[in-house]
Amino acid sequence: LLAVLVDWLFIEFGISLSISSKYLVAGFAIGFLFSLFGAWLGEKYQEAVDPLKTVVEGFPSLPYAGEARLQLSKVYLQLGMMEEAIPILEQEAALNKDTQTRQDLYTQVAGLYLNNGEPLMAVETLLKQRQFLKDKDARIPLEGRIRQVMEQHLDDRKLNRLYEQYPKTYPGDEA
Repeated sequence: LLAVLVDWLFIEFGISLSISSKYLVAGFAIGFLFSLFGAWLGEKYQEAVDPLKTVVEGFPSLPYAGEARLQLSKVYLQLGMMEEAIPILEQEAALNKDTQTRQDLYTQVAGLYLNNGEPLMAVETLLKQRQFLKDKDARIPLEGRIRQVMEQHLDDRKLNRLYEQYPKTYPGDEA
């Protein structure tokens, strides 16, 4: 049924793809639907992993691979598999062209690191986010967030490690 639907869509919109590409699109569609309706289908998010993983790992440059990465990370988070979700979110943040989406993804990843008890990784992620902000005024709230994480979550040993990593630049001067 899905193959017929995919064929109809390609004919309707005049898109010509090879059979393997059509299967890839169908796989993405299956994974996307399972992830989208996972709760309604009785928390069967696990079924979404393989088709989405195929798209993400096998065809990372396709136009909808970014959406597949976001959906796969969402599925992993629903399954409680944070360690699998974080690298995918970081990859999407690095590749995504939309500035706001990129900022939101880095914020989400930093929050996941904090929730997982990894504040140094949260600071590193916020620093990646900071490098994409060219306007100094736009950096002020983010630097406030970095300072807050440092004050509330880093002990002296971790602050020292941060200082050693960035001895003459931000955030070493804050540490």
